[in-house]
Parts: sequence; structure tokens; C-alpha cells
Amino acid sequence: MTLRQLLHLDQIADAPRSWPDSNYDFFWIVDYAPNNPVPTGFRMVRQAFAAPFAQLPANDWDEPEPQHMQAGCRK
Repeated sequence: MTLRQLLHLDQIADAPRSWPDSNYDFFWIVDYAPNNPVPTGFRMVRQAFAAPFAQLPANDWDEPEPQHMQAGCRK
């Protein structure tokens, strides 16, 4: 059983089938009516970073990470 199945997201057309490994700054918001296990709504919201972090690189949903992120970083 997957989290998608447990949350009944397979019954929501807008819900993605999976969460790509390269995406890390999105929230899935699932709405339910009382006593109903089937979602009444689904929203995917991108996390917004305020200053001084507003320029952090962030890819769109299911898109490759920015080029410099794939090149690797040194600590």
C-alpha cells in the first residue's frame, strides 16, 4: 500500500502519480469532508522563500534541477 492509496489520491485527477526525487520544495494539500475518506480537493503549492533566501535555486514540478545544482557543490 502506498501513501497515494492511503490518502485516496488515485481518485483525484489533479494529483500527481508520484513525487519525483528531484522535487523537495512543494507541499501537497489534500482536503477532506468530515467522515469521508475520499478527498474533496487537492492543491500542490510551491514553497516560497523570503529574503535573504529568495534567490535559492528551485526547479518546477518534475523539471530538472538548475544546472549548477547538478554540477555538484563543495563544502
